[in-house]
Amino acid sequence: MPIGMLTRAEIEDFLRKLQVDGKPLSGKSRNNYRGAIGTLLYFAESRGYVVRGAVDIEAVAVAKENRGEIEIF
Repeated sequence: MPIGMLTRAEIEDFLRKLQVDGKPLSGKSRNNYRGAIGTLLYFAESRGYVVRGAVDIEAVAVAKENRGEIEIF
């Protein structure tokens, strides 16, 4: 679909459905994808491909990250 037709709900659905080997991605990985999508949207805005503020990536829910103990190998 054209990037100008993308909605916040579609981004959130995409992020929730991401899986590896049939298991959902970790919160950290989902947030990394969210950041990459945000970068793409900012680029599209700067080039005039979409109207500024068409999709506010800041309004897309941030996944909860499971902060375990950091190990050094």
